[in-house]
Amino acid sequence: MKQIELTISKTELKKFRKGVDLFGLNVAKKTKMALAAAGLEGESVAKAKSPVRYGRLRNSNGHREILNGFGVEIFNKANYAAYVNFGTSRMKARPFFQKGFNAAVGKFKRLMAS
Repeated sequence: MKQIELTISKTELKKFRKGVDLFGLNVAKKTKMALAAAGLEGESVAKAKSPVRYGRLRNSNGHREILNGFGVEIFNKANYAAYVNFGTSRMKARPFFQKGFNAAVGKFKRLMAS
């Protein structure tokens, strides 16, 4: 078996560490930006697809950043939103919120791939 020897100077090691740190910062920054954009996209689509009678359901859609920007929560504050989204035994589903969620996931994937 052959043995390989590698020698790295202190300055080269410092440059390498700095490069690794910058890479990590860039990935973190890109992730936070993609999550923020995805949250906004999800909220926008959910609002656009919300069935409207009086506007309360549509206006109850929102998003917020969580986990110091490393997460996003898309929500609807109306207590009847789940019944509209998933339907009941007497009412067919109108999945406005699911469409918003799917749009957010798609936006996040596109931004992280670019």
